[in-house]
Amino acid sequence: MIITEIQKKEIEQLIPEHTEALVAYGADMYRRGLITGAVWLAIGVGCGFVITGLKEIYKYQKSKKENEERVLTRALSSCMERRSRWKTNRILFLRVLTIRMGIFLC
Repeated sequence: MIITEIQKKEIEQLIPEHTEALVAYGADMYRRGLITGAVWLAIGVGCGFVITGLKEIYKYQKSKKENEERVLTRALSSCMERRSRWKTNRILFLRVLTIRMGIFLC
């Protein structure tokens, strides 16, 4: 709220008679402004800490999930590789066995 020229003149007329009351009123407004500003500053800092903490938790959870997915992918690919090798070895074994049985039967 901005003080108009008329209001300034009215205050100036009060100065000679009520100087101490006006100074006390101004000091009280100044103190309330400082307190209000400090409260808003504390709220802002608190929100900053909370948001930063949540961001760190989110990053940690995300990296943990990605690591789990990597481990599962490696385990799955390893399992599939072993299965593929076993299948290939089984086929080779059956071919060799068939050839040897053919030689044996001849």
